[in-house]
Amino acid sequence: PSGGNLSEIKKFYKNRLNYLFNYLSKENIFVFASTMMAWGMSELSPKIKYHIFPGTMYANHKRYAEKYCIKLGKRKNVKVFIFRLADVHGVLQRTTNNLKKLIENENKFILPTTPAWIVFVYEIAESLIKQNLHD
Repeated sequence: PSGGNLSEIKKFYKNRLNYLFNYLSKENIFVFASTMMAWGMSELSPKIKYHIFPGTMYANHKRYAEKYCIKLGKRKNVKVFIFRLADVHGVLQRTTNNLKKLIENENKFILPTTPAWIVFVYEIAESLIKQNLHD
C-alpha cells in the first residue's frame, strides 16, 4: 500500500495475505519480498542490525506483514521465506527518485565503495531449490 494509517495497512496485508494463503497447500512455497528497513533502521540509527523498535512506520508495516506471513504459513503448513531486499527500484521507490535527481541535476553520481546488497532473481530461485532439497 502507498499510504494509510496503521489499522488500514494491517487490514490491507491481512486481506491480501489471507486471500493468497487460501489457495496454498503444504506443497507450496511462499516468498514474501520485504525490506531491510524491517530491521528497524532509521536515519538516526542506520546500522544494519535488529533494532527493538522500528525506525519508521514503513518498517513497522513490513514487520507486521512478515510476522503475519509466518503465522499463516504455520497455520496452513506452507513454507514461508522472507526476503529482506535492500534498494528496490521502481516508479514509486524513493531510491529510484533520489538516483534520478542526482543524474538529472548533476549529470553524475558516485558509486559507493561499500559492499552492495544486491540480490538477483536466480539467486532467490536457487536458494529456494536448495532449501527445498534439504527439507
